Amino acid sequence: MSEDRLNEQKILRFNVLVYAEDKSKNNRRAIILREQVSQELGVAPDDLISTLQYLEGEGLIEFSVGVDSFTITHLGVLEVEEALTNPQQPTEHFLPVSEVRNEIIIYGNVVGSQLNQQSPGSSQSIASQFHESQEIENLLIQLERSLDALNLKETEDLEARSEIATLRAQIQSPRPKRSIVSEGLASLRSILEGAAGSGLASAAIAHLDRIAALFGL
Repeated sequence: MSEDRLNEQKILRFNVLVYAEDKSKNNRRAIILREQVSQELGVAPDDLISTLQYLEGEGLIEFSVGVDSFTITHLGVLEVEEALTNPQQPTEHFLPVSEVRNEIIIYGNVVGSQLNQQSPGSSQSIASQFHESQEIENLLIQLERSLDALNLKETEDLEARSEIATLRAQIQSPRPKRSIVSEGLASLRSILEGAAGSGLASAAIAHLDRIAALFGL
């Protein structure tokens, strides 16, 4: 196996483990569904199965029902925390986060990590933005509710909803593009500013500002 391929596998393993750690923050025995991981991380089923088998063999996860679901172990949580706390150093199973940060997906806020050292114009992963994907989703839902009440022109309403769908796709992507997010937010702002004078429009614009901040824009 080539070194590049081995590194790709290590990155995938880490992404899956970080995903499991995030989904288990409120319940360390939370069951993670393999199908959900495959869809949200965009991982081919065969690649994911081999990844889970490796993580299970190393004691970082435990299977619940065959390979269809699993839980993260205490060792798995500790390894994620170690990797994020000391991004310049490799862990027992993973590369230094600082060396592969463009390829790593991190959900939620990473306290103490030094991953946000990328150029402003680069295509960045969720890791570099330190955003709470669920918070962004909640803000998008609030934006949609605002549109329901603003009574925009049909063309403006359709355009705004299309932009929201694009933003939602970006937060679900393993590698959201800052340029796409920025353009979508600008388009939404333009539409909402056209409804100036409405308290709802002002609140919606505030939601856009919060989303931009979460994406590091």
